[in-house]
Parts: sequence; structure tokens; C-alpha cells
Amino acid sequence: MPKTDYRKDNFDIDLEFGSLGEDMVLKIFEEGSKIEVKTERGIWKHTGNIAIEIECNGKPSCLSITDADYWIHLLADDGKIVGGYIIPVEYL
Repeated sequence: MPKTDYRKDNFDIDLEFGSLGEDMVLKIFEEGSKIEVKTERGIWKHTGNIAIEIECNGKPSCLSITDADYWIHLLADDGKIVGGYIIPVEYL
């Protein structure tokens, strides 16, 4: 494994960058953002893919019609939530 050019004296930079994520999560839950939550069953583990529905039976659905600000896509394995993604809907 190649060495990385990582410096240990950049805590202030890392802290500032980490705060961006913390601020986003606070905004979602404290400021009343609308969220859409979908849970992906275990097939993702074998394929490496997730699916975000945009149409069902020829009609717009799910992502196409949501009024959510954030899409939370959870990953389940053997009936347990093991991770997930939080994505602003505008980026999808």
C-alpha cells in the first residue's frame, strides 16, 4: 500500500471540514427539512448497486414526485440497517 502525504498538523482544517457534515445533519433534523426514506434490501450487497425508483407502472413515482428536501437511502442486511446515504434531492 502506498504511503499517503498526510500531515498530522491539519486538525483545524479537518475540524472545519467535518463541521460541514454536522451542520447538514442538524439542518435536516432541527430545521424541519422534508425527508424521504427508502430502505434497500440485502441484494445491494451482492450487486454493489442501489435503485431509486422514478416510475412505476408507467407513472412517475418516488423520486420523480417527492417534495422532500433530502433523500435518505438506507442499506439493510439480514433485516438490520447497516448504513446508508443522505443526499439532497436537488442532486438526484
